[in-house]
This record gives sequence, C-alpha cells and structure tokens, in this order.
Amino acid sequence: MNQLLTLCALLATAIMSGLFFTWSNAIMPGLRRLPAFESLLALQSFNRVILNPWFIIVFLAPLLLLPLKVFFAYRQESQLKIYLLVFATLIYVLGVFIITMSVNVPMNEGLNKLHLQQTNQQELMNQKEIFQTTWVRFNFVRAVSASLSFLLLSIACVDKE
Repeated sequence: MNQLLTLCALLATAIMSGLFFTWSNAIMPGLRRLPAFESLLALQSFNRVILNPWFIIVFLAPLLLLPLKVFFAYRQESQLKIYLLVFATLIYVLGVFIITMSVNVPMNEGLNKLHLQQTNQQELMNQKEIFQTTWVRFNFVRAVSASLSFLLLSIACVDKE
C-alpha cells in the first residue's frame, strides 16, 4: 500500500512538474509570437480543454497523497524523511495549489469571459501582455514548486537513514 502511495505521489508530482514546465518553456513563448487576438483565442481554448477529469485528478492527487505519505511516515521513518515529505507537501500546497487557485485560475476565468471579437486591439494587446507577464511569472513559480516537491519526495524515497 505504501509503495503504491509513493509511486502515485511521484507520478502525479512529476506530471504536474512537466506540465508547468511545458507551459513555461514552449506554450507561452509560442503564444508570445502570435498576434494578440490569436494568442488569446488559443489560451481560451487551452483553458477550456485542460479542465478535464484526468487533469483534475492528477492536479489534486498530491494534495491527498503527500499528506498521507507524511502520516504513514510519522512513526516509521527517519526524521530527515519526515522533513522531506513535509516540505514536499507544503511546497506543493503553497507553490502549486494556492497560486493556481488564487492567481492563474482567476486570470483564466477572466479571459474566458472576454469576448475577443468584440474587444478592441489595444485591449487585446493589454490582455496578452498581462498573461505574458503575470500569468507566466506565476506559472514559473508553479513549475519550480512542483519540481521541488517531486525532488524532495524522490530524495525521501531513497533516504536509507
């Protein structure tokens, strides 16, 4: 049971790390090259498609699995392993979940409500710039946080102390 829990936690944090990295490294830089209307239209499409059961399960899984790892490790594992697991959990919760829900999701919802065809060019350019700065900056924080969470969890898995 504990090994399955570990594998699922590792897999979920790795997938989220890779997803955020891909957005930072490929998707948003690619959208920066497009005109504002096309860039925002693509973002609207991505934001609608990503809200699917598979994404939600993988995104939320670490919020359950990481604290469970801490709970099961509490009396059986070294203090170092417990600290690694606690930090992996806190980093994921604060750096991925809280930022997603307080910054990226509200921005995505605002963009989703924007009627692009009825928006003037200057406003489109302003919206694009907001996404290319604020959204990208916070997505980078999510990428680093998910990666650190994965790294700490991985180190905890190989700790033999």
